[in-house]
Amino acid sequence: MDDSVFSRSRSKAVELLSRVHDHTTNTYVRGFRMLALGWSDGNSLIPLAFSLLSSAKETNRSKQWLALISTDLSLSDEEVVQMYEKRWDIEVFFKTVKSYLKLTRECYSRSYDALVAQATVVFSRYILLAIEQRMIEQ
Repeated sequence: MDDSVFSRSRSKAVELLSRVHDHTTNTYVRGFRMLALGWSDGNSLIPLAFSLLSSAKETNRSKQWLALISTDLSLSDEEVVQMYEKRWDIEVFFKTVKSYLKLTRECYSRSYDALVAQATVVFSRYILLAIEQRMIEQ
């Protein structure tokens, strides 16, 4: 699981647009918080689900927090943190979908549903590229 900023900084009239905190630049931008769930085998990441999160009110926004979630209850806290450090494929995923597949720059719609549909298409393209890369490596 990871969250990332879905920036729409040049937009003014996008449905459900809100001011969100970008923790990488420590600034606020107009856009959405994208919460994504992915599966990884250590070689590549396949996105399974995502949600664009928005809030019009300052009081409804999350405070600074970090949740490391593991389904393996036998792991110690230290082991979960060590696994978190190996999350490079997640960073590669977001870099690819933002920079190369133009997640935040390809769709100029003002409709929230259109933004969700566009993100779904970008994630689907990423999945196809990840599968193709795995086939080349075999």
